[in-house]
Amino acid sequence: MAKDSKLCRLVPVKQGRAGRTVTGKVIAPKIGQDMTLTPGQGVAQDPADPALYVASETGQVVFKESETETETPAGKVLVRSATIAVLAIFEVNGDLTLKVGNIDFFGTVLIHGSINGEYKVKAGEDVVIDGVLDGGEVTAGGKVLIKGGIIGQKTRVTANGPVEAKYIRNAYVDSGAVVRVMDAIMHSTVIASDKVELTGRGMLVGGTTVAGWEVVAKEIGAKSNVPTEIEVGEDPRMREEVRRIEKEAKAIAEQVDKAKKGIQFLKELNTKLGGKLPEDKKDMLNKLTRTQFKLLSDYKALTTAKAEIDAKAAAEKGKRRAKVSCSGPVYPGTKMTISRVTKVVSVDEKFSSYVEDNGQIKALPFR
Repeated sequence: MAKDSKLCRLVPVKQGRAGRTVTGKVIAPKIGQDMTLTPGQGVAQDPADPALYVASETGQVVFKESETETETPAGKVLVRSATIAVLAIFEVNGDLTLKVGNIDFFGTVLIHGSINGEYKVKAGEDVVIDGVLDGGEVTAGGKVLIKGGIIGQKTRVTANGPVEAKYIRNAYVDSGAVVRVMDAIMHSTVIASDKVELTGRGMLVGGTTVAGWEVVAKEIGAKSNVPTEIEVGEDPRMREEVRRIEKEAKAIAEQVDKAKKGIQFLKELNTKLGGKLPEDKKDMLNKLTRTQFKLLSDYKALTTAKAEIDAKAAAEKGKRRAKVSCSGPVYPGTKMTISRVTKVVSVDEKFSSYVEDNGQIKALPFR
């Protein structure tokens, strides 16, 4: 519900009319009672019309009603009271089903159950799921907390903030901060701008794990030499943004080149015609000239944005050292890339922190 929207109007009680049975006996109406309606969080009464309740915030409307019977000299009276609120929380009391369907909410989404199936949940703030996420897609402007696991090849989680789960299996997870897993990551794609951290059993088996600065686990790979790829040393989101900028800049440069050739052709034609270029060609020349200026401006903005990202990345590298840390075994089949230097583990290694040093990956004591 949007802010300043009308929510409801409290209608005064009306006295009921007497009725009659089929035998003509009079049936007295029950005594009515005005409802007490209390404005809760995010709700206000209209100063010009106190019976009208309006939303003072944007959010989900929550209406809670109660009824009690009270003895009076005139008989039993039903007393009704209620509270109406607008909360920046969308709450699902149980599993997400067709009854609720997909969710697109500006605030926080709480699901007191699981998501089983290809449902989509989009939240401007946080998403909290008490059960498992199996087959759905979750996008959050804040953090994502899944108390069960994240499962399935069609399952995707994208968050600007941290992502926490008990386990991740055959799924895709992308965090703009940290990914924390209590048990295991298996055969998944996990991306974190900062760090991927496994606790508990701490198993990282198969798939691809990419972190800006650090991956921490208790066991990496498997005895059966399951291919397991790990990459650290660059913020993956910043890297993707640079790639996008470079691709867009290349396309603009090609358009600028075409515009320049068109302008050159029309200028040469104008010279050949003794300055008597047809009107349609003049219009085309003017249009190409304006287009060229716009493209050059866009190109400059892109190069400036890329320079800012490069400077930020360089500053971060000066503060931290990218590494992969494992307090237990690292099995053959594990491929590590640290700051663009790659190593493939060929024998069992244990209790190590891997870092890049002068173009090589070195194993230091675990820390």
